[in-house]
Amino acid sequence: MPGVLRRVALCLLVYAGLAWLPLVTSEYHTHILVISFYYVILATGWNLLAGYTGQFSLAHHTFAGIGAYASALLVDRAGFPILAGVAAGAVVAAAAGYGLGSLCLRMRSIYLALATWAFAESVRLLVTVEYEITRGDLGLATPLLFGTPRATPYYYLFLGLALLALLAAWQIVHSRIGAYLRAIRDDEEAAATMGVDIFRWKRFAFVVSALFAAVAGAFQGH
Repeated sequence: MPGVLRRVALCLLVYAGLAWLPLVTSEYHTHILVISFYYVILATGWNLLAGYTGQFSLAHHTFAGIGAYASALLVDRAGFPILAGVAAGAVVAAAAGYGLGSLCLRMRSIYLALATWAFAESVRLLVTVEYEITRGDLGLATPLLFGTPRATPYYYLFLGLALLALLAAWQIVHSRIGAYLRAIRDDEEAAATMGVDIFRWKRFAFVVSALFAAVAGAFQGH
């Protein structure tokens, strides 16, 4: 626990150290920083899946899209509050990740990549053709989280989300689960011989990775 508190304190220190940047940069550069933090979150989830577990998925960005569209549709069509829509979008994407992982994670290398690519393309085509629901390639106009298109409030949000994602990933990687994931990456047969439930932990990494992407995508959508 003291180690967790130290890392939380370090994240708070980094947040405070970077909080001044919007005050001295232009709106454009602040917007670029927001996008950068968005991709930090996506990269952190991808690193858990591909870097630490060795599972090469080509559907990672799709879960960000699922989170964004699910949240936007629930807010626009069902009247959900934005934060409730974001939470629901994350749940929908995590469920999609669980289902896709259950179907595909017994495959390896190029076969897993092809299966996840096919899923990503299927979702893209579904969004494109269901114009009455998704407005196709035009995209959805959704309420803004802070009621303004200015980048500054979103900078503070995405900085916090990026640090939270890094902290969560650190905790996973430096736990017993992280040891399981690295064992799977290095040698699945040896890990299975030592009693590691290969499929369970690969699916765990897949779902967590999808969840990271979905949260980032849902907030980005608003």
